[in-house]
Amino acid sequence: MSKQSVIQNVLHAGSLLLDSSSSNQSAVKQSLNDTLLQRLWRYYDYEQIPRKLDDSSNLDEIQLVTAEESLSVVVRAQNLLGSDEAEDDVPVIGTRDIAQLRALLGIAFKWGVDLLLPRVMVALPKVTSKAGPSRIASLDTAGQDFKRLAALLANTLALLFPNGPNSQLPQTLITTTLVNRHLTDILKPSIALGWLPKALATDTIHPMDDVRPVILRLLSILPPSQAILSLGGVISSLPSPTYIRRFAGSLLTRQILRAHGVRGLCEAVFGDDEEAMGEENDLDRLEHTAKVLTAVPKEMDAKVYYSAIVPKIFEFLSSSSPENKVPAPYKRAAAFTISRMLTTDAHEGAAKAVIIPLLKDPFHVISARTTSFAASDCLVILTTLITNTDPSPTLISTLLSPSVPAFYSLQQHLEQKKASDPSVLERVRGLLQTWARVVETSECVGILWSIVVGGEQDGWHADLEGNFFRTAKSSMPEEERFALFTPQSRREAEDAGEFDPDANVMEVYPDPAQFVALLKRVGRVDVVGELFVRCLEAYRATRKEDDPLKTLLYLQLVIQMQTQLEGGLLGLKDPGHVLGFVKHALEDANRAKEAPKRAERPKTGLDINDDDMPDSERYDETTETAVNLLLSILEANPSLSARSAPILDEIFDLLDGAAPSLNSLIREARMVMTARLASTSSSTTSDAQKDDTVETYQRALKLLQDPILPVRAHGLLLLRELKAPNEALVPAILEIFMEAIQDDESYIYLNGVQGLAGMVDKHGKEVLTRLVGEYAKGLDGVWDKADVDKRVRIGEALGIVIKRSGRALGVYVDQVVPHLMRMVSSKQLPTTLKTSAVGLLGECAGTYLLALGSYWNDLIGGMLDLLQVETSMTEEEDATKGMDANPTKKDKFPPLRRAALHFMGLLVKETTRAVYDGENVFVLDAPSMRRAKLTLGYLAATDGDGIVKVMAREVNEALADLETALKEYISQ
Repeated sequence: MSKQSVIQNVLHAGSLLLDSSSSNQSAVKQSLNDTLLQRLWRYYDYEQIPRKLDDSSNLDEIQLVTAEESLSVVVRAQNLLGSDEAEDDVPVIGTRDIAQLRALLGIAFKWGVDLLLPRVMVALPKVTSKAGPSRIASLDTAGQDFKRLAALLANTLALLFPNGPNSQLPQTLITTTLVNRHLTDILKPSIALGWLPKALATDTIHPMDDVRPVILRLLSILPPSQAILSLGGVISSLPSPTYIRRFAGSLLTRQILRAHGVRGLCEAVFGDDEEAMGEENDLDRLEHTAKVLTAVPKEMDAKVYYSAIVPKIFEFLSSSSPENKVPAPYKRAAAFTISRMLTTDAHEGAAKAVIIPLLKDPFHVISARTTSFAASDCLVILTTLITNTDPSPTLISTLLSPSVPAFYSLQQHLEQKKASDPSVLERVRGLLQTWARVVETSECVGILWSIVVGGEQDGWHADLEGNFFRTAKSSMPEEERFALFTPQSRREAEDAGEFDPDANVMEVYPDPAQFVALLKRVGRVDVVGELFVRCLEAYRATRKEDDPLKTLLYLQLVIQMQTQLEGGLLGLKDPGHVLGFVKHALEDANRAKEAPKRAERPKTGLDINDDDMPDSERYDETTETAVNLLLSILEANPSLSARSAPILDEIFDLLDGAAPSLNSLIREARMVMTARLASTSSSTTSDAQKDDTVETYQRALKLLQDPILPVRAHGLLLLRELKAPNEALVPAILEIFMEAIQDDESYIYLNGVQGLAGMVDKHGKEVLTRLVGEYAKGLDGVWDKADVDKRVRIGEALGIVIKRSGRALGVYVDQVVPHLMRMVSSKQLPTTLKTSAVGLLGECAGTYLLALGSYWNDLIGGMLDLLQVETSMTEEEDATKGMDANPTKKDKFPPLRRAALHFMGLLVKETTRAVYDGENVFVLDAPSMRRAKLTLGYLAATDGDGIVKVMAREVNEALADLETALKEYISQ
């Protein structure tokens, strides 16, 4: 009979066990026992063997016999399909036959192994001491159950290795089914019987030593991911004796320690590469992976285990090539595991003893091949670890702090080499910035300061493959540092950029510009402030020592912080010597501003110190940094004021001499200092008068010192809303509003203007006199834009006061109008201020004309004089030459003529209205009327500004209306 016929007979016999015949499908419904017995009897009849059961057999026994016979069918089929004969002699089976064999294997494990294994485990001593009656009932049959289970296991393993553990796996679909679908079903009984401790063995149940080499051989052949997944199934299956989980864990550890064991674990937990790429990680999976990788076997020392597993995890993390691409979830799991090893693992000390040297030594050992990993690999590992774990300060400090000085040295080396790999430089910068932003202030300052004072110990070298490693330090010889330039060396230095203002010509370490650039990228104001103070103190100390290069280093660091960090010097806790620095910086700037320009001197061939920049410009940036530093100190020290630090009074006076480009910053500083002084001055009164007004006043002063603009504006609003402030507080409040109106921010100065107007409403003539005096004082002299802006804004406040006064204007008119008339007639006053003064006179006329009764003729005459003097037939075309662009000039700008005509128009119209209302009439004499008409007519005909022409014509018409009204009034 041919093998094809034999295999068909075997498969037919198996089909009888599965009840797949057509005759049975139409049978009447029966009990499960009867159905299984009928299948077995048909199978025995077909095979012509004696029946092993009768009608009295229970269901468990029937299922067990069915499993044994099913496995025997599969064994016979495997022997026929897995023979070593020629391919032509190997029988062929179909898809339905394959499905049938898979079903028979499933029956063998479900009704055979799964049924017998719990019985054998229950019979073991010390394993199920709490099992009760079930254990007693099973003792009689334990030996027989063990023999039958051993036979099933032996036959199953024979399917995989028919010629012993050293043979090859048969290349059949039965083998594939066993490995892919039933590996856990094979491993659990194999570990239970093959690794059975002798202490648990009995006379009838003993270890199967021959199973161990077969299982070890099988696990060594399988991919790590498949073996790990199946062993995990064994460990997690319940109930399971402790020794099974222990030995399964040991076998799992062996798999992880294989070449691709870590990847296999990740594949088992997260799925294969394609699945892992699009899958979100949950914490449970990460925890499970970390738990498996950090589980130290009992038979191994923790340090030995970590020495074996950590390099494999690092190899996993350092893989960056496209052909060995590692999915992101795998990297996150590996990084999570390392973080657990270093922070929460029971063997944390052993883990640190292995991990830290692996990551640190490549950056410190002067050799390319004496460490486990190259420095470039460690850089990739650290970057992957940091980017795939939570930003824990403890973890980042543990990983990076030991190597931060080396990282900075490498960064400086890469920044100075134009041909360096930009990706490497970016990684180093990223690690340094992450570390500096996360660790504690004291640790960050301490390590960065050690870089400054420690100097460079060794150098770096990069090979052609892009790897880099430590080398012995090589630097410029001491005698060459101070050598003079020759014409050729000077050209070479110019080409190399050594004459750049930030160039590190003397090769001090660290490079000041690069070091401060790092601080700027980090953005930690507390660290910057501490380092700035240390640099100032070190500079002061080294000036007394004979170490010019160190002195130069500290000086350049201070200058670079001033230059690059701008407003970043915050968080300073000890303001004393820093305030001294601010004072000296402002004094130097003021001296440079007042000093005459240096006389030009002839240039020579060795002239390397030429500096054509004026001293005033050179000190502007230093002044800006000093003022920013002053604001920072005031913010960091709420109790600091001129009372506690008298040097602030000197600084306040020095701020007046700052450059115009810094006006906004200077005004903010003056505002804060004024509010701070007012706050401390009112402390004694506030103790005696604990009312709402004083509390609101104190709160407003606190808000005025805030660096945020809307907060300061709210402080001004609170001061405006004070109902009846104490008279002792009025000068301080008035000073605050006077500072506020000089601010460039409209939200601030408009609040200041409204505040000044409100102060006049509450305190009357005293405050008004102060405002008018500030507005009209010092008509002679040199004017700058800041002074003009201040006067114009005070004028806005006066305009609001005039509008609010209404008919009460007559009370204040004598304090206002004479000063305004004097300003209008002044020859030294800028046109902008004259225009502002005329506008205020117009506000007076529009608010209450009768208040101007005693000044009526003088005002008309003054306006006519002004129009005659200021008239111009030149048409203004260029906006850059107008009054807005030139606020300090005294030219004939059209806005002044427009303001004068507007004022005259108001006077005439209000007088006309008064005539018709029967009120007191201001009569314009005939010569004045004739002069007015002639002047207005001349302007309407000849002025170069179109608006002035129209306004002059309208005022002339208004004069005609006034003349008519007067005639009617006289006739009545």
